[in-house]
Amino acid sequence: MILHYARLSQFPKIFRSMTGLTVAEFEHVVDDLLPRYARAEKKRLSRPSRQRAMGAGHPFEVSALDQILLAIIWLRLYPTHEVLGYLFGISDSTARRAIERMLPLLEKSGQDTMRLPEPSKRQPRHLDA
Repeated sequence: MILHYARLSQFPKIFRSMTGLTVAEFEHVVDDLLPRYARAEKKRLSRPSRQRAMGAGHPFEVSALDQILLAIIWLRLYPTHEVLGYLFGISDSTARRAIERMLPLLEKSGQDTMRLPEPSKRQPRHLDA
C-alpha cells in the first residue's frame, strides 16, 4: 500500500492538504465512525440473503481506518477511483466499494462537509451552447 494513515499522519501539512482535516480532527472522526462501521458491517454480513457464513469470503485489502481516509480524500479532492486505487495500492473497484461503504457513515456523523455536494439546480450546458 502506497498511502495509508500511519505514513500520511507523519506529514501533518500534506495530511491537511489531502483531507482538509488536522490529524487530531481526523482521529476524532475515526473515533466516532469505527463503532458505526462495526455495526454497519455486522448488519451487512448478517443479512438473510447472504450466501456465505459471517467471516467467510475474501477479507478487505484496506483497513477500516484507511477506508475512512480514502473516502475523506475522495470527498476533498475528487480523484478518480483509478487514482485512489493507485495511491492505496488497491483496484479501482475496491476504492469505489470503500467509498460506497463510508459515505453514508460520514454523512450520518454530523459533519456537514462529509457528504456529496448538492446537485446543481442549473441545467447543464451542452457543447452547442
